[in-house]
Amino acid sequence: MKKLKLTLAVLLTFAITCALLIGCTPGKPVDYMTKWTETKNKSYTEVYYSDEAQVFDETTGEPKPAEFGGTTKVETTLIKNESKMMLKMVSITNLKDKNGKDSITDDIKPAYALIFELNKEGKYNLYEYKLEVVKEGDKFVEKGKWTATQETKENVESGNYDFGYYTYSALIDQLKDCDEEFAEMKEDFETKYPKEKGKYIHTFEDSSKQTIQIKSGEMIIDNIDKDEKLSSSERFVIGDKITIASGAKDALTAYLETTDGTFVKVESDVYYISVNGAEYKVNNKVAGYDILKDAKAGDVISVRLTKNFFGKYSIKEVYAIK
Repeated sequence: MKKLKLTLAVLLTFAITCALLIGCTPGKPVDYMTKWTETKNKSYTEVYYSDEAQVFDETTGEPKPAEFGGTTKVETTLIKNESKMMLKMVSITNLKDKNGKDSITDDIKPAYALIFELNKEGKYNLYEYKLEVVKEGDKFVEKGKWTATQETKENVESGNYDFGYYTYSALIDQLKDCDEEFAEMKEDFETKYPKEKGKYIHTFEDSSKQTIQIKSGEMIIDNIDKDEKLSSSERFVIGDKITIASGAKDALTAYLETTDGTFVKVESDVYYISVNGAEYKVNNKVAGYDILKDAKAGDVISVRLTKNFFGKYSIKEVYAIK
């Protein structure tokens, strides 16, 4: 009897945990898609595969074909939460060695990201991540950089401005059509997609196939061509949430602290800039110091003001002469 009570207690704990999270993952594609459509936190990923691989050429700063070949997988993901939405692209490369063997590990490179975050003031914080090619010494390197801005809710959601929110949100909403397609064949789904070894498989007239499986809480749809080669995949995830990287948050802080000042004068290699009626000194320890070498009295200077521990402001960075 004690053993039975313990078992029931474990099952009850599991049931409560499922309820507190997103509900237990549906076991069938039809039910999974319905749950995915209804949930507020979710993601959709498209994956494309290629038998070609490129590497970054440090001498030219351009991509070039891998010496011994390899494969590339590009994942594009849309994540939508209640107050956030994110588009991200990741390139995953596996290179072969001179003997034609695959690498043990993949090279995973975040290529792009765009985040829309509705803040408590009703404005959108917009974060963007890009890879930049910069020269360091006698070689080129790729560096990821976050930038951030802030916009009104009306501007972002209206679709009249090129922020992308309207487009990406519409793409997520259009996936309801997939739910409707599944619902239409709910009664005979397993007739059209017979289950084999944990996967639901449909074979088309040209011998290409589509397989569907629910694995580790995800629904994965693989598209296989007539030569039995995986050409693309789709991945649906229930309960996926957006995490804003520290680099993105730092970029927003920098944006909010950026303002315009007026160049006043230069004395003994120290520049003086007036911002909101206060005058600040810029010496060679301030980032962007060299930008001011061509400045003239009255020029508008974009700078970043920061507050120190004692509440006093100083110029942390000089961005541009406007």
